[in-house]
Amino acid sequence: MGLLETIQDATVTALAAVGNLAQPVTYRSLIDSTVTPATGVVKSFNTYQTTGVPIDFTAQELEDNEYERTDQKLLMAARDLTFTPKKSDEVSVGGDLWRVLETTIDPANALWTLVLRRIA
Repeated sequence: MGLLETIQDATVTALAAVGNLAQPVTYRSLIDSTVTPATGVVKSFNTYQTTGVPIDFTAQELEDNEYERTDQKLLMAARDLTFTPKKSDEVSVGGDLWRVLETTIDPANALWTLVLRRIA
């Protein structure tokens, strides 16, 4: 097993170890968006079930970036995903619906960090 695989394994293990911090996530990957005069914007999604760890931003992160106080980060093990997260997708966590503002993955391709803004 190489270093990247070891890091990916460790990430999966670490996220599993946080126990009740990890929550079920419904991830809706935007496929298409059309505008019609009668109904407005109609979006099409692929939907996936996974888990993630939602985290509030620190005061320093809020000060250094243009995030709102209610925005959150969501950590997801890349190995658990059958899709690639992207901006404008939607995520349901804990009964709240969020829009993905930013996505980053660490250099080992082990951990996705998503920046989320509440929609509803």
